Formats: sequence, C-alpha cells, structure tokens
Amino acid sequence: MISKKKKIILEDISLEIPRYFHNSIFRIFSQRSECLKLLSNISLIVEEGERVAITGPNGYGKTTLLRLISGIVQPTSGTFKNPYRTLSLISLGDGVNEDLTGLQNIYLLYYVYHYGSKLNKQKVNKIIEFADIGDSINHPLRTYSSGMRLRLIFSIMTAEPAELLVFDEWLSVGDQSFQKRVNERINKMIKNSSALVFASHNRELVDKFSNKEYVFLEKGVMKNG
Repeated sequence: MISKKKKIILEDISLEIPRYFHNSIFRIFSQRSECLKLLSNISLIVEEGERVAITGPNGYGKTTLLRLISGIVQPTSGTFKNPYRTLSLISLGDGVNEDLTGLQNIYLLYYVYHYGSKLNKQKVNKIIEFADIGDSINHPLRTYSSGMRLRLIFSIMTAEPAELLVFDEWLSVGDQSFQKRVNERINKMIKNSSALVFASHNRELVDKFSNKEYVFLEKGVMKNG
C-alpha cells in the first residue's frame, strides 16, 4: 500500500481584523468598525519535499501568512490544514521568563516549543553546550545581553528536529563564529525536514533554498512566482 504524502493546504484563505474608530469628543469607542484585510483569497499547497519561498514588498502579508501556517493565528475564512510537526522561527523569545535563570528557561521553553518530546539531562547539556554562554546559564535571563539571550533561545528552539520549518527572513544570531554554527544547524534541519516555508528579500537565499516561489502583490493577494 502506497502511503499518502502529507500536504499543507490553504484553500481560499482570508484573514481580517476589526479596525475600530475612537470618538475623541465623547471619549467613548464608537460602534462603527470596519475590517482590515491582511490576507485575501490565498490558495496554496505545500507538498512533502517542497521548499517554498514567499517574496514581495514589506507590509503585504508575508509574515502574517507564515504565522497562519505556523498555527499562531487562525484564518477568518477558508480551509487550512497543516499535518506537520512544525518549528516556527518567526519570533525568538516568546514565552521567556526574565526572572528565571537560563537553565530554568530551558525547562520552561523546551516544552513550549517541543510539546510531546521528553527532556533529559543529556538534551539539557547539549542545549547548554550549543548556546555556549558559560556560567551565565545559572544567572537570571534579565542579566543577559541581547546576544546571549538569542544564543540560548535559538539553542532551545532547535534542540529537536521538525517536519516543517518556518522562517521569516534568515536568522542573524550572535557573533560571526556563532552565526556559522547557526547556519550549519539550520542547513542540517532543512536537509532533514519534510518541508520548508520561508520569507526573504534575499534573492541568493531564495534561489539556493527554494524549489517553489510565491510572490505577494498588493493587499495580501499572492501569485505563483
């Protein structure tokens, strides 16, 4: 029996948010509202093995689409299915606790990003080793520099493989030597993933990593590149 390949399916997807008008004279919120359409009638299928690049100008809906594919936001209308175990690297740092130590944040964030996976001492040590922030791992996160925070968070988020990877632009984390390790890990994860969806303005990266391209037009409408 031939197994069916997994597919991400977006069928006639639209996403709207209400835009309210404030009546400054009476200092009350009026009942008048209109909808701001972020995505309009998006239809997209991502097959297993595909690496999809989303391109186009800023403000046209790329990040919103990635958030939707990641399950962070839900569509207003249309059909959406994502059967993959997904790692979304859109925003590094969601869910951190500034008052907890780096080590405590490993235990906190691991289960946020890798729900269903078991964390053991060996995995913790690998996260600490990759982050390479020394004794600071036992200090509160609020004492970290921005670079140290990103190193730790990236190490936690990428500690487990994922079937689907979602990127918003390419990650720039830490100094040059650490960035090299970041790129090596990302390249390995892409190679081992079932699918990739990413947004980028960098033509070189689009050509290197994608085998399908979609281009955003004005007002959240998209066409095949």
